[in-house]
Amino acid sequence: ARCSPRPGIVLVDDAHWLDAESRGVLNHLVEPMAGRAMLLLLTCRPSRGGVGIEPAQAAHIALGPLDTAAAAALCDSLVGGGSGNAQLRDRLVAHTGGVPLFLEEVVRRLADAGALSGEAGRYVPVGAVEVLGIPPTVQGVIAARIDSLPKQTGEILQMAAVLGRHLQASDLQALAGLKAGALQNHLQELQQAALLTIADGDRTRDLAFAHDLVHEVAYAGMVRDRRRALHARAYDRLGAIYGEAAPEHAAMFYRHASAAARWLPAARHARAAAARSIEASAYRQAARHYEDALQALAHLDR
Repeated sequence: ARCSPRPGIVLVDDAHWLDAESRGVLNHLVEPMAGRAMLLLLTCRPSRGGVGIEPAQAAHIALGPLDTAAAAALCDSLVGGGSGNAQLRDRLVAHTGGVPLFLEEVVRRLADAGALSGEAGRYVPVGAVEVLGIPPTVQGVIAARIDSLPKQTGEILQMAAVLGRHLQASDLQALAGLKAGALQNHLQELQQAALLTIADGDRTRDLAFAHDLVHEVAYAGMVRDRRRALHARAYDRLGAIYGEAAPEHAAMFYRHASAAARWLPAARHARAAAARSIEASAYRQAARHYEDALQALAHLDR
């Protein structure tokens, strides 16, 4: 009611990550906002299935690829708009289909691979444009950039992927077993490569992958045994820090235990996570945790 005299906007970014309880809160907010000078704006990836919020007055705006002119303008800002780059621009725009992330990743990849010389916004191609090796998908471009990292830096990125889309440097340090200074060197390299972002909000230093796809590609790029081993290490080392019985970390320990195929601890942590959800009146979430516990126990009978 206090917001009604003045226009306002409620912005929820990456709404595809909302849990059921958060969606319920937003649905309850929608009706009181009707008739007021308020805008509820949510962004989400359609591939995640939407956000489950369907108010009667909602307008769905699908953000498709850039048109040719807009994609060319973006390419000029990344590569350089000189007449000598017209052929390069035309090929990049055609290859990426006007998808901004794909275009940005291709330019980064070509620069990292030495196919472009100069600096951002002032690149020139090295050799013929027709023979530039460009992966056919944005996932392929990201994978190629990850593969070009120094070996240990790439391993640090894999460990970060095991910890999640958002993570803390202190947890990554524990998993990697490195001193703070050594880890910082790798983090700076990953930040310069636009793969990780670093926020100095507190002493633990919050980290995040630059994009969901970067996290997905880094995680999927590991063989199963490597992923399982890293999850097992995360379970052991984070358990030594936080204590396996800490209820606030039960969901995290379940994720690592289940990915490491440690089914009995996974079931125990899933039940603990369900109990914590019940305390917060998050009953749907609690039901999902109980389902996770049952699935973990089912593995013990196989």
